[in-house]
Amino acid sequence: MPQISVIVPVYKVENYIHRCVDSILAQTFTDFELILVDDGSPDNCPPICDEYAAKDSRIHVIHQENGGLSSARNAGIDWVFSNSDSEWIAFVDSDDWVRERYLELLYDAVVENGVSISVCSFKESTAQPESYDIFSEVDFEILTPEDLYCNPKMNAIPAWGKLYFKKLWGDVRFPVGKIHEDRFTTHKLLFKATKVAWTSEKLYTYTINPDSITHSSWSPKRLDDIEAVEEQLRFFKNFGYERAYVRTRVSGLYLTCKMLEEINKSNECACVYKSYSRSVRKKLRRDLWNAKKELQISIKSGAYYYESAYPKLMELYWYWQVLLKKLHINWFPKSRRK
Repeated sequence: MPQISVIVPVYKVENYIHRCVDSILAQTFTDFELILVDDGSPDNCPPICDEYAAKDSRIHVIHQENGGLSSARNAGIDWVFSNSDSEWIAFVDSDDWVRERYLELLYDAVVENGVSISVCSFKESTAQPESYDIFSEVDFEILTPEDLYCNPKMNAIPAWGKLYFKKLWGDVRFPVGKIHEDRFTTHKLLFKATKVAWTSEKLYTYTINPDSITHSSWSPKRLDDIEAVEEQLRFFKNFGYERAYVRTRVSGLYLTCKMLEEINKSNECACVYKSYSRSVRKKLRRDLWNAKKELQISIKSGAYYYESAYPKLMELYWYWQVLLKKLHINWFPKSRRK
């Protein structure tokens, strides 16, 4: 009975898949099974997956029609629940790779500390895997899910870079048809746990793939990211996670501002995406108004948000401020100063 099921969704990664699978097969922790989910890949990935399975009995291949990353991951999860006695699940994306002790260290962390999720840091790269030393000790901190989630340096959002107790996935799946699927899902797993183990050691390498959706030019599908943030906000508000709610409210404002910039930089913005630009700006203004009441975000502390939401008005505002300063005029009378 393998202890860990590693799920790898595969689609159009012919140039990366060997690097990914080889890094998993090179793990110092060997009590795992590897589920390669061929999501209808049109290149040579399907036969490559079958070749790996023929050489290593730990590898199982699922071939399915293309349904997207969420569908592929869900197929892997469903297979594990139906066919495996493993107790833990990990995800690795097929254009990424992991260090030799990735599974060993994450597994030791959950067992030794009695937690249901362990998390490692990651680094971004476009290069081939480096030769790493087999380090002897790695420290893990034991945190609440909210502590982990509220620290942007702790890799809370991606599904990969984590080891999950399998039963946590009993009623959770990725949203089929959505991109940014991790934002819809991972917080539901994290907040099922009472404690999580986290290490700053970068055991996972995320590939900066220019062909991926998140690194391509803007399209309306990217609006899924905003929808995911809205779902997170409802989740944290309903369950009373105040710090996570505040963190998500602020990061959501930043995300909406950046998305507005991406839409406006798009070559097609003037004709095709003009309506999306208007609707996103309208949402930004609404969210900023709510955040101003809830979080007391002033023009000074949230200038970036206000300038994105009200570009023409803010241009006049800063011009007015400069003029008043040159004229040595204090906008507020003494009786109104704090």
